[in-house]
Amino acid sequence: LELNEVRAASLVEADLDRVCLSMDSLSEDVFRDIREGGEVQDMEKAFAALRKAKTITGRDLQIGVEFVVMRDNAHELPEVVRWAAKQGASFAIVTHLLPYDNEHAKKIAYDLNSEQALAFFQEWKERAERERHKRGPQPESPEGARKKKTPTRPASPAAVPPALPVMFPVIVDVPAFHAIEVPHEDEPE
Repeated sequence: LELNEVRAASLVEADLDRVCLSMDSLSEDVFRDIREGGEVQDMEKAFAALRKAKTITGRDLQIGVEFVVMRDNAHELPEVVRWAAKQGASFAIVTHLLPYDNEHAKKIAYDLNSEQALAFFQEWKERAERERHKRGPQPESPEGARKKKTPTRPASPAAVPPALPVMFPVIVDVPAFHAIEVPHEDEPE
Protein backbone atom coordinates (compact mmCIF):
# COMPACT_ATOMS: atom_id res chain seq x y z
CA LEU A 1 0.00 0.00 0.00
CA GLU A 2 1.59 3.24 -1.16
CA LEU A 3 1.98 5.96 1.45
CA ASN A 4 1.18 9.02 -0.62
CA GLU A 5 0.60 12.63 0.49
CA VAL A 6 -3.13 12.11 1.09
CA ARG A 7 -2.60 9.03 3.28
CA ALA A 8 0.29 10.68 5.11
CA ALA A 9 -1.84 13.77 5.87
CA SER A 10 -4.71 11.59 7.13
CA LEU A 11 -2.32 9.75 9.49
CA VAL A 12 -0.94 12.99 10.90
CA GLU A 13 -4.41 14.52 11.22
CA ALA A 14 -5.57 11.40 13.09
CA ASP A 15 -3.18 12.51 15.87
CA LEU A 16 -0.73 9.67 15.43
CA ASP A 17 2.52 10.56 17.14
CA ARG A 18 4.69 7.86 15.55
CA VAL A 19 4.84 6.11 12.17
CA CYS A 20 7.20 3.26 11.41
CA LEU A 21 8.08 2.21 7.85
CA SER A 22 9.53 -1.21 6.98
CA MET A 23 12.97 -0.70 5.48
CA ASP A 24 15.02 -3.88 5.20
CA SER A 25 17.54 -3.04 2.47
CA LEU A 26 18.85 -0.29 0.22
CA SER A 27 19.53 -2.82 -2.53
CA GLU A 28 16.62 -2.81 -4.99
CA ASP A 29 16.85 -6.58 -5.56
CA VAL A 30 17.03 -7.50 -1.87
CA PHE A 31 14.28 -5.02 -0.96
CA ARG A 32 12.03 -6.37 -3.73
CA ASP A 33 12.70 -9.95 -2.56
CA ILE A 34 11.84 -9.15 1.07
CA ARG A 35 8.94 -6.75 0.41
CA GLU A 36 7.30 -8.32 -2.62
CA GLY A 37 6.50 -5.60 -5.13
CA GLY A 38 8.18 -2.94 -3.00
CA GLU A 39 10.70 -0.44 -4.29
CA VAL A 40 13.26 1.61 -2.39
CA GLN A 41 12.05 4.72 -4.23
CA ASP A 42 8.58 4.09 -2.73
CA MET A 43 10.18 4.47 0.69
CA GLU A 44 11.74 7.79 -0.36
CA LYS A 45 8.30 8.98 -1.49
CA ALA A 46 6.72 7.81 1.79
CA PHE A 47 9.28 9.74 3.84
CA ALA A 48 8.74 12.83 1.68
CA ALA A 49 4.96 12.58 2.09
CA LEU A 50 5.25 12.22 5.87
CA ARG A 51 7.68 15.15 6.12
CA LYS A 52 5.32 17.31 4.06
CA ALA A 53 2.27 16.32 6.13
CA LYS A 54 4.20 17.04 9.32
CA THR A 55 5.20 20.50 8.03
CA ILE A 56 1.73 21.41 6.74
CA THR A 57 -0.06 20.38 9.93
CA GLY A 58 2.63 21.61 12.31
CA ARG A 59 2.19 18.46 14.37
CA ASP A 60 4.98 16.55 16.02
CA LEU A 61 5.27 13.21 14.25
CA GLN A 62 8.11 10.79 14.89
CA ILE A 63 9.04 8.89 11.74
CA GLY A 64 11.04 5.69 12.02
CA VAL A 65 12.02 2.50 10.29
CA GLU A 66 11.82 -1.15 11.20
CA PHE A 67 14.62 -3.38 9.95
CA VAL A 68 14.17 -7.16 10.04
CA VAL A 69 17.60 -8.79 10.33
CA MET A 70 18.21 -11.73 7.98
CA ARG A 71 21.31 -13.42 6.59
CA ASP A 72 20.87 -11.55 3.30
CA ASN A 73 20.63 -8.05 4.77
CA ALA A 74 22.38 -7.93 8.17
CA HIS A 75 25.44 -6.26 6.63
CA GLU A 76 23.21 -3.39 5.42
CA LEU A 77 21.87 -2.37 8.85
CA PRO A 78 24.30 0.51 9.54
CA GLU A 79 23.80 2.02 6.08
CA VAL A 80 20.00 1.67 6.26
CA VAL A 81 20.00 3.53 9.59
CA ARG A 82 22.18 6.29 8.12
CA TRP A 83 19.92 6.52 5.06
CA ALA A 84 16.81 6.65 7.26
CA ALA A 85 18.31 9.46 9.35
CA LYS A 86 18.92 11.48 6.19
CA GLN A 87 15.26 10.90 5.26
CA GLY A 88 14.14 12.30 8.62
CA ALA A 89 13.81 9.17 10.76
CA SER A 90 14.15 9.72 14.48
CA PHE A 91 14.14 6.06 15.53
CA ALA A 92 14.75 2.56 14.21
CA ILE A 93 13.43 -0.76 15.44
CA VAL A 94 15.61 -3.77 14.71
CA THR A 95 14.10 -7.24 14.98
CA HIS A 96 14.94 -10.79 13.96
CA LEU A 97 13.04 -12.61 11.26
CA LEU A 98 10.50 -14.93 12.83
CA PRO A 99 10.21 -17.74 10.28
CA TYR A 100 6.81 -19.22 9.57
CA ASP A 101 7.95 -21.91 7.15
CA ASN A 102 11.09 -23.85 6.19
CA GLU A 103 12.00 -21.45 3.38
CA HIS A 104 12.05 -18.48 5.76
CA ALA A 105 13.91 -20.50 8.40
CA LYS A 106 16.89 -20.60 6.00
CA LYS A 107 17.07 -16.78 6.12
CA ILE A 108 17.31 -16.27 9.87
CA ALA A 109 20.49 -14.67 11.20
CA TYR A 110 20.54 -16.69 14.40
CA ASP A 111 20.50 -20.33 15.35
CA LEU A 112 19.07 -20.68 18.85
CA ASN A 113 22.13 -19.53 20.81
CA SER A 114 24.61 -21.57 18.83
CA GLU A 115 28.27 -20.59 18.79
CA GLN A 116 27.65 -18.91 15.40
CA ALA A 117 24.76 -16.83 16.77
CA LEU A 118 26.80 -15.75 19.78
CA ALA A 119 29.76 -14.85 17.51
CA PHE A 120 27.44 -12.84 15.22
CA PHE A 121 26.10 -10.92 18.22
CA GLN A 122 29.59 -10.38 19.67
CA GLU A 123 30.94 -9.04 16.36
CA TRP A 124 28.19 -6.42 16.08
CA LYS A 125 28.34 -5.57 19.79
CA GLU A 126 32.09 -4.91 19.54
CA ARG A 127 31.60 -2.82 16.38
CA ALA A 128 28.94 -0.72 18.11
CA GLU A 129 31.20 -0.23 21.13
CA ARG A 130 34.12 0.87 18.88
CA GLU A 131 31.91 3.36 17.03
CA ARG A 132 30.40 4.65 20.29
CA HIS A 133 33.93 5.11 21.68
CA LYS A 134 34.99 7.06 18.56
CA ARG A 135 31.94 9.31 18.82
CA GLY A 136 32.30 9.94 22.56
CA PRO A 137 29.58 10.67 25.12
CA GLN A 138 26.33 12.08 23.75
CA PRO A 139 23.94 14.43 25.54
CA GLU A 140 20.98 12.56 26.96
CA SER A 141 17.52 13.65 25.86
CA PRO A 142 14.44 12.59 27.87
CA GLU A 143 13.15 10.86 24.72
CA GLY A 144 16.48 9.04 24.21
CA ALA A 145 16.60 7.92 27.84
CA ARG A 146 13.09 6.51 27.59
CA LYS A 147 13.94 4.53 24.44
CA LYS A 148 17.11 3.02 25.90
CA LYS A 149 15.21 0.81 28.33
CA THR A 150 15.95 -2.80 27.49
CA PRO A 151 12.81 -4.59 26.35
CA THR A 152 12.00 -7.61 28.43
CA ARG A 153 10.46 -10.85 27.39
CA PRO A 154 9.93 -14.07 29.26
CA ALA A 155 12.65 -16.60 28.55
CA SER A 156 13.78 -19.78 30.15
CA PRO A 157 17.38 -19.83 31.43
CA ALA A 158 18.21 -22.38 28.73
CA ALA A 159 16.91 -20.08 25.98
CA VAL A 160 19.14 -17.09 26.83
CA PRO A 161 22.59 -17.60 28.34
CA PRO A 162 23.20 -15.42 31.42
CA ALA A 163 26.00 -13.45 29.70
CA LEU A 164 23.90 -12.67 26.60
CA PRO A 165 21.50 -9.75 27.01
CA VAL A 166 18.21 -9.85 25.15
CA MET A 167 19.29 -8.09 21.98
CA PHE A 168 16.14 -7.84 19.87
CA PRO A 169 13.97 -5.96 19.44
CA VAL A 170 16.23 -2.98 19.83
CA ILE A 171 14.97 0.56 19.52
CA VAL A 172 17.65 2.92 18.28
CA ASP A 173 17.32 6.66 18.85
CA VAL A 174 18.62 7.65 15.41
CA PRO A 175 19.80 11.22 16.21
CA ALA A 176 21.94 9.76 18.99
CA PHE A 177 23.06 6.74 16.95
CA HIS A 178 26.81 6.87 17.23
CA ALA A 179 27.52 6.23 13.54
CA ILE A 180 25.36 9.08 12.24
CA GLU A 181 27.32 12.21 11.43
CA VAL A 182 24.49 14.18 9.77
CA PRO A 183 22.37 16.22 12.23
CA HIS A 184 18.64 16.53 11.63
CA GLU A 185 17.45 19.88 10.28
CA ASP A 186 15.63 20.69 13.53
CA GLU A 187 18.71 20.03 15.71
CA PRO A 188 21.45 22.55 16.40
CA GLU A 189 24.79 21.64 14.85
